[in-house]
Amino acid sequence: CGTDALRFALCAFTSAGRDVSMDIQRVHGYRKFCNKLWNATRFALAKLGDDFVPATSTAPTGEESLADRWILHRLNCTARDTNAALATMNFMAATTAIYSFWLYDLCDVFIEYIKPITTPEADAGARNSALQTLYTCFDQALKMLHPFMPFVTEELWQRLPRRANETCPSICIAAYPEPRSDYDDSRAEADFELVTKIAGAGRSLAAAYKVLSKSTFYVTNTSDASYAFTASQVDGIATMISGCQSITALKPGEAAPAGCAASAVTDEAAVHLLVRGNPGIDQEIGKIEKKIARIAKLVEGLEKTAQGPSYDRIPVAVREANAAKATSYASEMEVLRGSIETLLVLKGDQ
Repeated sequence: CGTDALRFALCAFTSAGRDVSMDIQRVHGYRKFCNKLWNATRFALAKLGDDFVPATSTAPTGEESLADRWILHRLNCTARDTNAALATMNFMAATTAIYSFWLYDLCDVFIEYIKPITTPEADAGARNSALQTLYTCFDQALKMLHPFMPFVTEELWQRLPRRANETCPSICIAAYPEPRSDYDDSRAEADFELVTKIAGAGRSLAAAYKVLSKSTFYVTNTSDASYAFTASQVDGIATMISGCQSITALKPGEAAPAGCAASAVTDEAAVHLLVRGNPGIDQEIGKIEKKIARIAKLVEGLEKTAQGPSYDRIPVAVREANAAKATSYASEMEVLRGSIETLLVLKGDQ
């Protein structure tokens, strides 16, 4: 599994007691985490390019986007939590904080969100801000992770470009990141939570209606403020929904096209997925029809049993249980038939 994965696992297992309940599967999981670090850093280096020059100062410029401010806030929270845990020798809490930031904030969200912003065709100012933020996150997050994974972090940090005032030849003697007030931004955290909720609602709709590719979304808004916000975030939201072809923010009063499935996000915004004409609906209807057929056979079996000449000699408890099953099956088929009717309406056949 490698020294780094084993070291991280032992620290993650460390608690108040002296004994460690070792699980080799956790070590294997952290080996995969090392691979994730490697691939994420390769992505970052490819986005930064050979001509990227990190800003001398790590202070925010005021030009950062919502996503930039959010990830810097999350980085700051991680630095705060990690330093507090290390101060009390709570290695389990420290590793959890760093692992969560790398996996769930930086890799799963921020890297995906900035993909359309960091293309050569994107706005130069937004692109530079996103790249500077990306560099800051990798530089600081590798330093935070270094005590627990010294070898892979040294290797990756050496590949990053250096700020003009960075003179340390090795990550092991670089200053350990500490929380700072200029990165603290609870407003950005609250606003970006709405972005992730919209993306989450879109993913849930796509999964529910089996529209897993070339999906088209609309976000309806009941206020001008909600519209302005969602309209400014649609490109990033689209990257967070696998298979999304387009997402459009609609002004107050504008309705989503007919044939859409909807999911409310807040009292001012709702996500709509265009499902009419999508072949995935036919597949879903077919699955439901097969399920109805299976249940119908079970009902038929119960009816045949009940019509048998000796059924009245079967214990009352068994007959009551069969009757309850028949009632349950009937209710389930009614719900399934209702689902088919809903899907047909969405498809446009009714």
